[in-house]
Amino acid sequence: MKGAYIRLKPLREVKVAAPVLLLDVEGEELAKKLVQRFVIDRNGSVSERLWRLVYSHDDPLDDAEAPVERDARWLGGIPEPIWQLVRDNVLRCL
Repeated sequence: MKGAYIRLKPLREVKVAAPVLLLDVEGEELAKKLVQRFVIDRNGSVSERLWRLVYSHDDPLDDAEAPVERDARWLGGIPEPIWQLVRDNVLRCL
């Protein structure tokens, strides 16, 4: 069956340690989206600046800890050209 996909049930539940970003995509699409959003091409590492942009507090003056889960569904919905502009500017800042 060319092009057919079978959805398998997981063998066990996987617990993900905090911090957690909530997105509306999963599987391979999620992996690709996270790489596009956070990974620095030249060295393959995750950008702390981009991570903080998405996961940080809403109020930088608030001393409370960041929540364990952060709703980041908006991150998956941003068109790639727009995110690329944001990404370029964040990574360029000193």
